[in-house]
Order: sequence, then structure tokens, then C-alpha cells
Amino acid sequence: QYQYGWREMIKRPVFIIGAPRSGTSLMQKIVREHPAFWSPPDEYDIIWNHYCHPKLRQWESDAMGVGDLKPGDREMIHEMFEKYSCPSRLWGVIDREIRGWSLGRILRSKWMRKISRVTYQVVSPVLRSGWIGESDSRLANKSVHHCFRLPYLLALFPDAQFIYMIREGPNNVSSLINGWRNPYKNFTYEPPVNLNIRGYDDSHRWNFTLPPGWRDYINRPLEEVCAFQWISSHKAVLNEIEKSEFSKRVIRIKLEDIGTDPALCLL
Repeated sequence: QYQYGWREMIKRPVFIIGAPRSGTSLMQKIVREHPAFWSPPDEYDIIWNHYCHPKLRQWESDAMGVGDLKPGDREMIHEMFEKYSCPSRLWGVIDREIRGWSLGRILRSKWMRKISRVTYQVVSPVLRSGWIGESDSRLANKSVHHCFRLPYLLALFPDAQFIYMIREGPNNVSSLINGWRNPYKNFTYEPPVNLNIRGYDDSHRWNFTLPPGWRDYINRPLEEVCAFQWISSHKAVLNEIEKSEFSKRVIRIKLEDIGTDPALCLL
């Protein structure tokens, strides 16, 4: 059995995947309400950016496979997750405070994200220290970019499990369009090409995922770009989860069903 780091915190990690704006953030909040889970902050990409950022591969795309895993990466990634993850009870308190003080909009601004990430790196070991060793823990992590990294993730975490979020296409694409029109609120790339996306005013910021073939869309209408991201995310996931190595590892949850069937969230 593979041993994860010095404390073996990362056992049967759960990765939440899905197209951007498909409910992955909501599902992360639901999952980490369970006391067994630890996690870094939402979209805390400092770990993945160090190893997976597309600029490290000539801006090809977000896609990564087993061949992209270099010697020593597995141990370092596990160590970083152990260092920067905090327990569900702490995130519950933080989430309630953010709602109560309406801090969400401020924390999503570009400059605050940079400050908060650096601050979190410093304070997270202190925040988590009181819970270390209290109980067995499972990692919960979500990223829309994981849709294009499933073989890579399974090589990193051989006992990983996945929650695959699905949202109705028209709703998902409409939400993506709204997200693109708020580039400072959402995660963006700054690729080394000028964008001429019709219906979008920023020529430098590419929002959300960077699927293979993204350069073919830098001069397309925004609606086509968003549909391309939605389709590409699902194709990437479906091409992998039908393989035998993903058997019994994936739970599919439709966002529209969560409100009508709360039992879906009893994981």
C-alpha cells in the first residue's frame, strides 16, 4: 500500500471534477462539511500551478497524463497538500463568517486573492495544528482543470475517488458567459497571444479552463468559446471514466437534482 507523506493524511482522496460553473464549488462546500475531510481553500491552485500550469508546457492546454509526472513530484504534491489543508470544521466557521460579513466579493478580487494566498501559506500550519492526529482524514479537492488531468491524478493518488458534477448544457454555458464577462472575479490565464473573442472586451485574459485546441477559438464569438469549454470538459472526463481503472471510482451528480434529492449529498 502506498504511503502518503509523514502523517499519511491523504487516504482515499476525493476529487470534485466537472465543467466550469457546473456546481463544483457547491459540492466542495457540501463534502467538506463532513468531519472526515480536510481540504485547501476553494480553487487554491498554488499547488497545481507549480506542477500543472500550461505555461510549463508551452501553453498547450490543461491536459496532463501519466507521462507528465516527474520523479519526486508525487511526494512533493502530497507534502504540499498535507501542509496547506485544513479540517472541515475550520472551513465551516470561515464560510459562515464570509457569508455573515459579505466578504465574498472582496476576497474574489484579483489583488485580495494574491494577498490571501500568500497569507494562507504562512498561517495554515498554525490553523491546522490543533487538529493534527485527532482522527483519520481524507483529502477533498476540487478544480475544473482536473477534467483534463484524470490519468495524472490517478498516478498521483492510486486510491482516489471522484465526484463528477453535471449541469444542463444551456444553464452551464449561460453561466460560463456571465463568468467570462467578469474576468477579475473568476480564475483566468494570461496566455501569450492576443484574444479577439467577440462579445468579450479583454484581449489578454482567458477565463476558466484551457482545453486542447483552445487556440482555434481565440477569434470566435464568446458563446462558441463557452460551448467549447463545456463540451471539451465532458469529453475529456467521459473518455477516461469508461476505462477499467476508473471502475467504481466515480459518482455522477447532476446539479439540478441536488435541491430535489438531498440524499445525493450523503456521501
